[in-house]
Amino acid sequence: MSTFEGKWQMTSSENFDAYMKALGTSFLVRKAAAAATPVQDIRCHGNGRYTIVTITSIKTIELNFTLDEEFDETTADGRQAKSVVTMATPGKLVHQQRGQPEVIITRQLEPDGQGFVMTLECKGVTCVRRYKRM
Repeated sequence: MSTFEGKWQMTSSENFDAYMKALGTSFLVRKAAAAATPVQDIRCHGNGRYTIVTITSIKTIELNFTLDEEFDETTADGRQAKSVVTMATPGKLVHQQRGQPEVIITRQLEPDGQGFVMTLECKGVTCVRRYKRM
């Protein structure tokens, strides 16, 4: 995952409101979240341990995990989930949140390493967010 290390700025977001609706998020929270332009700071600590800090004008969320190990997660929208993050292939992280509802978040590094595509899936609804290296 070292190729994911660094700071990333979101450049586009598609179908985010529908994704948030599928999560069961309220109208006001959806509108506030849609107005945010997140920065993700991804750090590798060795031995498969990572931190992803998502920074917006609304709040900052820190996710600490070890690849392939289940952990308890409080999601950005406040849900409790049993989660696991795997490196499916080099340059592709898959984050599964097993809760109500279940969510799959995939980060796919672009071939040049200067961006990644984050796909969020919930109840058959897919959101695509693009990030570029800062």
